[in-house]
Amino acid sequence: MDAAERLITIAALGNPISASAAWDEWKKTNPLSLASPILIWAGGYIHNNLKSMGRTDPYLAGISRHNLISNNLRLLSALPILKSLDEEFGIVPLKSFSLSTQEFAWGFRPVADFDFYSNPKQISDIWDYLCNSNLEALMGISKPYFLKKILHLRGSWNFKEIDKIDLDLHWRLFDHLSIEQNLEILEREAIIRNSELGFAKFLSPELDLVLLANHFILQGENRFNGIFDIFHQAKNIDASKTTCLLLETKTTNSFRATFNVLEDVLGDQNNPQLVEVNRLLQKNNSISMLGIPKKNPRYFKPVDKESSRVMGQRHPNLYKFWTLLGRHASLEKLMIRAFGPFSEIADGKLADLNLLIGENVGIGWHYQYPGNNFIWTHTPDARIALKTTAKLSYQIELELDEEFWTIAPVSGFEFFVNGHFLETCLKDRFEFNWVVKSPRNFLEFSIRPIESCDFRQEGLDFNWHRMSVPVRSISAKVREIK
Repeated sequence: MDAAERLITIAALGNPISASAAWDEWKKTNPLSLASPILIWAGGYIHNNLKSMGRTDPYLAGISRHNLISNNLRLLSALPILKSLDEEFGIVPLKSFSLSTQEFAWGFRPVADFDFYSNPKQISDIWDYLCNSNLEALMGISKPYFLKKILHLRGSWNFKEIDKIDLDLHWRLFDHLSIEQNLEILEREAIIRNSELGFAKFLSPELDLVLLANHFILQGENRFNGIFDIFHQAKNIDASKTTCLLLETKTTNSFRATFNVLEDVLGDQNNPQLVEVNRLLQKNNSISMLGIPKKNPRYFKPVDKESSRVMGQRHPNLYKFWTLLGRHASLEKLMIRAFGPFSEIADGKLADLNLLIGENVGIGWHYQYPGNNFIWTHTPDARIALKTTAKLSYQIELELDEEFWTIAPVSGFEFFVNGHFLETCLKDRFEFNWVVKSPRNFLEFSIRPIESCDFRQEGLDFNWHRMSVPVRSISAKVREIK
């Protein structure tokens, strides 16, 4: 946070006297026309904070009024389908939608979309329900791609009706835990309470805070819109229960990072419940370092067990057998020669394969992030097979995203074709090309990182550590003989 953002945070979260002084200082040193984006999310909170001491600022009142009006307009558009979903499937409101629906005012912060959780067993039916209600899945993905790829690699996906409704369907609260673990935690921690809009099932305040803190950190730097909700929700929590949930969900790093931001800005004005949770975590860490076993230890299954159930495999059992035997190149070449490629032949023009069409990729590929023009490969093996003509020579071209390849968590990768090693590719280049002769009517490319990160660690780095190579395009063109 810069100095201006710190003043805004104190004005939103500090005691009324400090808040009033911080707001006066901010107005004195910062033109309204150059206000930080954080004010959009903090303005309603500052307005409420100053109002508690009998002070009203017209500018802040305007932000609060704008939030109230725009949020209610969005709500009026989305409420009919949200209520229908609740009656049909029993949804659980999440994040800002949950907070606003309960005791938090609709004018505190903008509600960008409406997040809700649903039992994973209902996801296929909910997809049909949303599409039949004129909502479209983000990026126009197909239902098979959603069920076979997105469902196992991600925890939520947006469905939109242009300029009207934006719903964020969740089947996980925490991406680094399995679908079953998420469901187990939610069912244990869900509470029943009355709300003004009729929704009855919500997360407990403790699980809500754990989710908000994890989401706040995963947003990345310079994104502070969730910190105000976290601070205010903390007054409702039991510190011991929250600590247990942080340990169970492996999100202690996320909480500590969030706590450190608040502690740095607020000091002794920080929420006492958050201070107590941090103390209990430090105590737990000290006990762990002494070698004293913790109560109720839990073991979380590696996520790659779920991630292996992806689309695009021609011989899933054969591929699993090859993996269990150690991924030996000699055995791979024999299997490909006898049974063909492990992955399905990609659907697309040979020389102009669009990787952004998810159905074109299968084994070892992530889903495309909205706004990106590349797709990450997953460790330890990403494959794609193209149709070719036997005995012709092909020019293979591979292009990576230069910016993300520079910072990717792996130092390089090996490139294979039909089980044959071609080259070790390092970060000194982002474009590669080779000439190979196609022995059969296909070429199967395999991208294998030199090393891999342990993505089963705590949630803060989970997604990043399972990324390997950011691929923009890959093609094979018949090499012309001159």
